[in-house]
Amino acid sequence: MVKMKKITAIVQARLGSSRFKKKILKKVNNQELILFLISKLKLCVNIKDIIVAIPKSRQNDFLYKLLEENSIKVFRGSEENVLKRYYECAKKNKLNHILRITSDCPLIDTKMIDFMAKIYSKKNYDYYSNILHRSFPVGMDAEFFGFQKIN
Repeated sequence: MVKMKKITAIVQARLGSSRFKKKILKKVNNQELILFLISKLKLCVNIKDIIVAIPKSRQNDFLYKLLEENSIKVFRGSEENVLKRYYECAKKNKLNHILRITSDCPLIDTKMIDFMAKIYSKKNYDYYSNILHRSFPVGMDAEFFGFQKIN
């Protein structure tokens, strides 16, 4: 029996895309893509929590309100430095294990996520992904990694 790690998904999102502005607010079946992605992640049995990490900028205030209205945890951080946004989100929420997902992947496969989470937990990896050696199509990107608070 695999002892599952408590994994939190941090979804990286913003409205300032240069190619397709506000794409995560576009609707499919009357639901914004960001909310569609989160509803799918909630189906993953091996993901214990979900936090959306967005830039702390005026441009993203609408996104913040949408997420809050839908009772979704939000962290606001650096717009320019995504790594810093992830780090501060993990530190503030005292996370140990993270699934990194971008809002560009609304069609992520929940069975794939649960399968990868089991491997990440069973093998006790520090990092596990399907992007280093591309084995899934673009849009199915998932990265699992451990986070330890550095004093």
